[in-house]
Parts: sequence; structure tokens; C-alpha cells
Amino acid sequence: MEKVDEKFKLFDWSQEKVCVLHYTWIAFFLTFYVWFNFAPLKSAMIEAFSFLTEDNFKALLLCNVALTIPARIVIGSMVDKYGPRVTFAALMVITVIPGLLFAFGDSFVQLVVSRLLLSSVGAGFVIGIKMTANWFPAKHIGRAEGFYAGWGNFGSAAAAGLVPVIGLSLIGGEIGWRWSLALSSIVTALYGVFYYFKVKDYPDGKEPKGQHDGTKKKTGAMPVSSWGSLMSYLLWTLPLYLALGVLALNLQKQYVIEKEFNTSLQSNDFDKQVKNSDMLDVLFVGGTYNFMDKNDEVRLYGNDGAEIIRIVKSDSIQLNKNNNDLYEKSDRVEVFKKGKLKATFEKDLILKTHEALRSKHKYTKAEISEILANENAERFFTEGSVVRILKFMFSKQVLYLIWIGLGLAYLYQAFTILKFNIPRLKKGIPEAEKFHFPSVGALNTTYFANFGAELAVVS
Repeated sequence: MEKVDEKFKLFDWSQEKVCVLHYTWIAFFLTFYVWFNFAPLKSAMIEAFSFLTEDNFKALLLCNVALTIPARIVIGSMVDKYGPRVTFAALMVITVIPGLLFAFGDSFVQLVVSRLLLSSVGAGFVIGIKMTANWFPAKHIGRAEGFYAGWGNFGSAAAAGLVPVIGLSLIGGEIGWRWSLALSSIVTALYGVFYYFKVKDYPDGKEPKGQHDGTKKKTGAMPVSSWGSLMSYLLWTLPLYLALGVLALNLQKQYVIEKEFNTSLQSNDFDKQVKNSDMLDVLFVGGTYNFMDKNDEVRLYGNDGAEIIRIVKSDSIQLNKNNNDLYEKSDRVEVFKKGKLKATFEKDLILKTHEALRSKHKYTKAEISEILANENAERFFTEGSVVRILKFMFSKQVLYLIWIGLGLAYLYQAFTILKFNIPRLKKGIPEAEKFHFPSVGALNTTYFANFGAELAVVS
């Protein structure tokens, strides 16, 4: 067992507590790396998935933090029961399952479910705080936990910088970004195995005497020391369920592709599908529009490097003309805005970009019903070559059931809190066990502001 008064040297590898500190911040770093690994790949994902819109991606960002708070509560209870070593190792190993599901997902529902599960990996922070506290004395704990939290949090920034480089530059290709996401989960899982065998929960391997009363805590409720604190506790519990309710509302409004029709592939149930849709998206082959976007000039070059043609946004005749043969002959396409080069497309991406679909018009359910009352469903093909049938991710009835479930969950937790604390308060709280609960609320608010700012930046 190490001496409590042993001098703390951050890079003295002969001290076991220093080794544990470094092993633990790396674990924290990896969990945060996985947690925020997809935000930098927004452009690659939207380009890869025809079903993924800007609004869908924003919903995924919400899913990425949705279950973090409840997960931290659950993980905290697991740390109390099983210890930080087993809990941290298990979290990292299990992360590989939703991590791979997200990396190789091919539907919006799969991306949502896997990202919701991955939001739990943000609970890794809680585990390392406990592990660090187990190994360091009071006079060193601030420095140790500051080092742990600082370098661990850097995982989110590292993901923002490294994931695109690994996926788009080092691996490359159409699925390079997928393998970049997958590798982060695989490495984290492997490190979880390493962590399990390399560290222990306490310097002497077991919990020191006097730190625990010997009984297992069976309730998930936190003890309070006054009636006012009890009411505050109930109020502070409510925002979690309200936030999950808002997330459910946001997901319910997300449109997913039910079916896709084009002029050559229409089925007998096309009219029925249109009638039952929540929204219709009419698309066409974008052609030069796909290169323009927010830019104003496209230049095509042949294999000899000579310029084939320039197409400017103001030249509506050339912009609307089918230049497919010109793009087939091109070896390089350059896109400009106000004379400044904005993007370059090489041979393998030119035709793929040129022939990609663009949305022409979206019809709401009310607009669809009005058109169908006067015209045939075939009328939607007059604006484009592809019609997508869009449906809400789930119905309002399901949304209401989710809200009811969240309400019941809050009432159950409130009951648990009251059942645990009322007998204690009636009996009287010893002076030594009393604490100022508003300080907990103030700490929550401060952490919300600080960490919320970090989430906004890295997301």
C-alpha cells in the first residue's frame, strides 16, 4: 500500500496511483472521443445517405446527449455496487455494439437508436472521478481530478480534428468515414479489456474500513436533511423528464423515407402510398445545380488540363442545359464563388455529383389532399423524376404513450425519493449528516452552463 503522504509527481511511473490516473484519463478520453465522433462527419454522412436531411442530422445531435443524464445516474449506482474498474471496463466494451451499428447504419431509425445508446458513453466521466478519489488523498485530489478531467474532456476536441482526417484522408473512399467511426469504438472496447486487467479500485485492492457502513444501498434516492431540500430535490428531478419529452417530440416530427418511386418504376399502390404519406418530396437530377449550391461558377477541365467550358450561375440557358456529356469528358471540375476556388472534384466524383438528386418541392399532407381532390397522383411527376413518400418517424399516439411513460417514471422516482426521505426527516437528521441542498442545485446549474457550452462547440 502506498503512503498517504507520498509526494505526488505527475509522471512518476513508479507510483501506482500515478499509473492508475493516466490509465483512467485515457479511458475517459476514449469514451468522449466515441461520444462526439460523428459531428465532424456531417457533410460526408448527408452526402452518403439519400434519406438524411439537415433536420435529421440535428435530431441525431440531440439523441447524442439525450440519455447521458439518466445514464450517469445509473452508472453512478453501478460504481457504488461494482466499483469503478468493472463499471468503466464494461462501459467501454459494451460501447462497441452501438458504435458499430451507427458506423454501418443504413437507415435513419438505426442511426437514431444506436446514437441514443451511444449517448450513455458520456457517463464515463462519473466513473473516473470515483476512481481518482479512491487513489488520492484530500491534499492531492484537486490536482489529480483536474488533470483527469482536463485531458479526458480533450477527447471531444480530438474527435473533431482526427475523425475527418482518418476517415476522409487516411482511409478515404466512400466508406472511409464509416471505418473511422468503427475504429474509435473498436479501440475503446479493446482498451476496456486492458483497463479491467491493469487497474484495481483501491491501493490495497479493497475498500478501506470505515468508508462504508457495510450495508448495500438499495434505493436510488439521495438523502436530504430538510423538508425544503426534499421539495427542491423533487423539482430538480423534473427537468430530466421534460427534456426527454421534448426529444420525443422532436423525433416524432422527423420524416423518414417510406418508399421511393420514379417515372419508370411505378407500382399499382402508388396512389395509395401518396394518399397515406405525411409528406411528399419531389426530386430531379441536379446536374450543374449540384456543383453550384452556394457558389456561382463551375469550370470543367479535360484530361490534358485544358478548360472545356465555364458555366456561371447568371447564364440560365447553360445552367439548365443537360451537360452530361461534358461532365463525362471532364477529368476535373472546379467550383468558384466570387472568383475564389471553393471546391475541386476529381474524375471519380464528377458524374456521381452531377447525377445526384435535388429536392424540387415538398408537399405537406394538407397540400397532398388538396391536389388529389382535383388531380391524379401522377401530377407530382410533372416537377421531377423521383417522388419520395415520407412518413413521420412514429405517430402522435406513440408520442403520447412515451409522454405517459415519462410521467409515470417521474412519479415512481418521486415516490422512491419520498419513501426514502420522509421517515428519516420525521426521525430527525443528525447534525453531522446535514448539508445545504441549494449548493447542489447551484453546482448543477454551473455544470449545466459550462458543459452545455462545450457540447454546443463540439456538436
